[in-house]
Amino acid sequence: GPKWTPELIKELEDGRKEEVKRTINYVYADGKKAADSVEETKEFSRSATINPVTGKITFGEWSSAQTFEAVTSPEIKNYTPNKVTVPKSEVIATAEDINETVVYTTKPENIDPSKPVDPNSNVTPKPDDKVPNDPKGRTYKELGLIEEVTHTVHYKLADGSDAGIPDNVQTLTFTRTADLDPVTG
Repeated sequence: GPKWTPELIKELEDGRKEEVKRTINYVYADGKKAADSVEETKEFSRSATINPVTGKITFGEWSSAQTFEAVTSPEIKNYTPNKVTVPKSEVIATAEDINETVVYTTKPENIDPSKPVDPNSNVTPKPDDKVPNDPKGRTYKELGLIEEVTHTVHYKLADGSDAGIPDNVQTLTFTRTADLDPVTG
């Protein structure tokens, strides 16, 4: 019969099993880790026959295909993944390992001072109000989103004395919108 050398045993063992691994890495745009990686392994096997005279090994067919199920990417506040879901994938024993990378980028929020922050209150923000979700805590005026201009008319008589008519004060408010990164500002 065949000599059971360590090499023959290794060939027999290695040839009867196979693994396919899927790794999903979650990173920010700068490459830093955003969430723990997800690793899964599928194991495949097949039969082996040894010719008792020559010691030649003949392998059978691999076990049937297996499926890595879809994986939903974790939610991270103020960030958007480039893949909300890593799709399911069917693999066979001879498939290459799968490496998926999900990249999280910030989602700029549109700030529009003419639209109330709280739709139920219908209160338009004032220049010195803080901009919601601004990580730097700036006001609408500091970001140049609200500018007020006041025009005052004083009524005087020809001799320069007070005419007894209250001042006419008009305030014009100018607004503009901006996209604000909720992480970096």
